[in-house]
Amino acid sequence: MRAHALLLYAVAIAIAGCARSYHAVVPVREYIVQHLYPVMHSGQVGFIDRDGGEQPFMVATGGELSGTYAEGFALFRENTRWGYVDEWGRAAIPACYDEAGPFSGGRARVVLEGRPGIIDRQGNITFHENFRHLPMTYCFAEGLSPVVINGRVGFIDAQGMIKIRPQYEDARCFSEGRAAVRVSRQWGFIDRTGSLVIDARYDEAGPFSQGAAPVRTGGKYGYIDAQGTMIISPRYDWADSPAGGLAITELNSKYGFIDTRGYEVIPHQFDFVFPFSEGLAAACVNNKWGWIDRAGVFVIPPEYDLAGRFRNGLAQAWSISRWGGEWAYVNVKGELVWAPERAAP
Repeated sequence: MRAHALLLYAVAIAIAGCARSYHAVVPVREYIVQHLYPVMHSGQVGFIDRDGGEQPFMVATGGELSGTYAEGFALFRENTRWGYVDEWGRAAIPACYDEAGPFSGGRARVVLEGRPGIIDRQGNITFHENFRHLPMTYCFAEGLSPVVINGRVGFIDAQGMIKIRPQYEDARCFSEGRAAVRVSRQWGFIDRTGSLVIDARYDEAGPFSQGAAPVRTGGKYGYIDAQGTMIISPRYDWADSPAGGLAITELNSKYGFIDTRGYEVIPHQFDFVFPFSEGLAAACVNNKWGWIDRAGVFVIPPEYDLAGRFRNGLAQAWSISRWGGEWAYVNVKGELVWAPERAAP
């Protein structure tokens, strides 16, 4: 259930900016406060505002929009080229790349005319052969990104220079000065110099957040602090990194939330949950999704096939029976703000 939900949720995701050929996707006016949201409409991609009002749609035949934003940008495609749309609906980085990935740490992995590169938020590109070893969905955090070279994982910087030599079986992104690495099939943590600061003795390890990281040992998950001290004893079937003072944990095939001291805040009663955003969290019971508050009470009833996280007051909702699997938007009151005109056959 977790893998299926995460997959659906992820999908439901130039040289000097390709000569800086900026063009507007919506009329040229500044949306200072009003952010826009991507939608599908009559086979075209476009945007709505927070009240559900439709803005002019992109004209490009076969245009695509990723549907999810990362660090203020969403991928869009014109013909066979990829670019980036900002949260005001503008093509902030033109569609000129053969391939493009989401932004992470202010950088995105792209391929331009067959050459791998990294762009910044202004579209300035840096080329380096080492970027060829980065996946399109790479993570760039705290100035470094994991990279696989000759079967071993190390870390490179934004210029492509190797900063921590490839020596690990696997590695995760840096977070709060620590990165999980796998050595001899066990996970530990290194600092930014590459020194192993927490011994590799765990079966699995997640990133640090709010001073704690989930680790698995003896078949159960608990949490350690930055010095490697176990602060929440291993007793969960699965555990996520904390966010907003709460962490998602799985117990007896049900999901709930604990705080950073290990106290159960929301009982383990859901089939799956997503992290809180703007005071609400998407939660699933009996294969239907709605949104709960921080008391664990459904404030928007579970009636959708999948529910997304709230962003500036709106969240995506999917229903195969009502909209053929395309997404709609609801507000924090549960009111339907926008839905596709075409219902499922």
